[in-house]
Amino acid sequence: MTLCPWVAFVTHTVNSPNRTDKLVVGDFSYAGNPLRLGDLYGNRFTVVLRNVKAGESDINATFLSVKEHGFLNYFGLQRFGNVGALKTSDVGLAILKQDYARVVELILMPREREDIIALKNAREFWWQYRDHRNAYKMLRSGKPGPEKKLLQGLCKCDPRNLAGAVEFIPRSIRHMYLHAYQSLVFNHVVSERVKRHGLKVLVGDLYVDGDQDFDGNVEEEVCEIEDDQERMEQDSGEKQDTDDTSEPLKESLKESLKESLKGASNEVAETNSEVDDTDNRSLKRRKNGASAKVQRVTEANLDSVSIKSVVLPLPGEDIIYPENETRQIYEEVLAKDGLTSMSFVNFTKNRAYCLSGDYRHMVTSVEDLQWRLLRYTDPSKNLVLSDPERLKGAREVLSEEDGRFTAVVTEFSLRSSGYATMALRELLKISTGRVAQTALTLAHHKEYQELVVRESKEDETGETKKRPLEEVDGEDIHATKKQAL
Repeated sequence: MTLCPWVAFVTHTVNSPNRTDKLVVGDFSYAGNPLRLGDLYGNRFTVVLRNVKAGESDINATFLSVKEHGFLNYFGLQRFGNVGALKTSDVGLAILKQDYARVVELILMPREREDIIALKNAREFWWQYRDHRNAYKMLRSGKPGPEKKLLQGLCKCDPRNLAGAVEFIPRSIRHMYLHAYQSLVFNHVVSERVKRHGLKVLVGDLYVDGDQDFDGNVEEEVCEIEDDQERMEQDSGEKQDTDDTSEPLKESLKESLKESLKGASNEVAETNSEVDDTDNRSLKRRKNGASAKVQRVTEANLDSVSIKSVVLPLPGEDIIYPENETRQIYEEVLAKDGLTSMSFVNFTKNRAYCLSGDYRHMVTSVEDLQWRLLRYTDPSKNLVLSDPERLKGAREVLSEEDGRFTAVVTEFSLRSSGYATMALRELLKISTGRVAQTALTLAHHKEYQELVVRESKEDETGETKKRPLEEVDGEDIHATKKQAL
């Protein structure tokens, strides 16, 4: 039996001087099988959009449109990394082009924002002196990460074998880089396809019947299973580097670890055996499962296929492409990076990587979309309750009769691999990136402070009349978010 948590609750106090972050878990129960990658049906989101300037009729029309038509199923910005100038898709492209010198530089180059001082120093030292041995020593006592593993590989491999050094990075992380590039190609193809043809279904398109999902997770599941033992062995190695436990206890722990790894190895082998037998969780699924269920739009069935059934491939070894202009769009996008569709086929001859490819819906639906308007004044005030607060019987936040700003509280569900940030981008028609949203949040707080100062002066002069929101000066649209499971 496996002990599985059903629900995780998050409470988050936004922009408060006494800000607290807490994680509360609950609803534990025993289940016969553990949760695995691919078991997730979807996610439920609660989001607060603050300082919305549009009128109620425009807000309702926008939400109704998204509820009816869905939104373009882009991969969100977080798919491509949030650290300084490095984009994970750039690393993936360099790996695909087998430019391992470029891979090493991208991963080890200094970053504008680096919170871990030891890592910051190691990067700068390596960049200046290209001395991987001393750079690795600077990280030896730290937690394992791709930079540390890469430096370890550079220390152990022949200087001419950069590919071997890169393979010291955990397999799951290497594939994360490759999947990021596949996702970037998908996003570019969707944009160009919509630019040329809108949301029209074309003869030669690929589609799936019914409620099937091929949204870019299969390869990750396979690589995660294959990487289990590697990760445990790496973790155990890192612990040995930094462990100061007494010798007798070390020996005891070492024997226990050996037994654990042995059991894990058998479990992984059994898992992979099950994978192949069930045709549900391996590369065999890619060859005999997903592609077999993908169909082509013909003149005969054109009128019966919805745009929400149309899927586009993530480039790989075992996918098929649309037989129309979209196929050419793929080649055009890849050509800009010096690749072709065959680059993925040739690359996967290197069995250190698996790039089977996958399919993803071009348009996805927002399920059970709800929204309501609230008036408020203080931008630091929480406008929704967390689940633990509801369990304790707290009252829902009500609209302030004399609130100076308008917020939209929305709740919706997305299938697995759907990005809430992309749904919000469709609603707001603005960037949902961290930098843009942080700027809007700061602007909203500044507007609030100016409002407080202005009303204080009005109180001093005896003019206490409050103006409606529509007359308050400020930016076009400001949005801040609150997330909850």
